[in-house]
Amino acid sequence: MKQRLSEMYRMRRRNLSENLGIVIALAASCAAMWTGYEAHRARLEAAVAARDSVSVQGKAVQAQIDAMRVDERPYVLVRVVGVRKADKVDQDENDYQGVFRLDAVGRTPATVLKWNVRCGLLEAN
Repeated sequence: MKQRLSEMYRMRRRNLSENLGIVIALAASCAAMWTGYEAHRARLEAAVAARDSVSVQGKAVQAQIDAMRVDERPYVLVRVVGVRKADKVDQDENDYQGVFRLDAVGRTPATVLKWNVRCGLLEAN
């Protein structure tokens, strides 16, 4: 009887050890699967964040390029100097001419300007 009790005790302890090993192995595999899932989700979120960051940086670079183009391009301003009496070459002495001045401004001012417009004379009345 004493031998039988000790053998029963050993079998019970062995079963408990085996079952405990299975439980620990299952817990470890579940933890590994959960860790893998979290790592996968973190990688996906990092990829989305990187894509968004590249998009924002691209927009910032494009905005800077546009600002530089606006800043660097030449502008031609037409300024009204005044009105004066027409030259004697013109038909009537009572006619007036508008006088305009072109100003090229900007960081890289325009150097070649073509003025293709001729305004008619203003009548005195």
